[in-house]
Amino acid sequence: PGTFLLSYASGYFKPDNQFLRIILNQDQRLMAFDKHNRLIATMPDRIFGLQRRVTLHKQGKSSLELSMPGRILVTNAQAAGQNDILVVKQSESGSTIEALGWNGAGFVENWRTVSSPGVISDYLVGDFKNDRTNSLVLALVNPMFFQSITGYRTVIFAYDMGM
Repeated sequence: PGTFLLSYASGYFKPDNQFLRIILNQDQRLMAFDKHNRLIATMPDRIFGLQRRVTLHKQGKSSLELSMPGRILVTNAQAAGQNDILVVKQSESGSTIEALGWNGAGFVENWRTVSSPGVISDYLVGDFKNDRTNSLVLALVNPMFFQSITGYRTVIFAYDMGM
């Protein structure tokens, strides 16, 4: 049997400038394949966790449940000449974006954002402020304290990457 892919990215990674294909599988775990499509590493813990759904309640109508797909982003986020694999880590306490590196044999954490309450629905690295510097921009679906009155809200955050 094959693997159901939820997300895909690829790029070159140090220390030996190795080309990797990175996938997020149906169990929400990362898998790395070399240029010959041989599986060379897997990540044992779930990337996105099980809290990837948001239920929207509408007055007088049935509720709507939304699933937020995962994303893998390969980028030179720190401008250090080395690609990072950006993924969302979701837990009961909130969401973080984690930058993973490659040590030649497996994934290692390079850095992470602070934990934010809610679910990160999407993210990217780009020139958010139109000032020729990159920012990590994320959309956070955040249940408000008075959820029964106001419902969910989406907040956009931009972390300056200084590049």
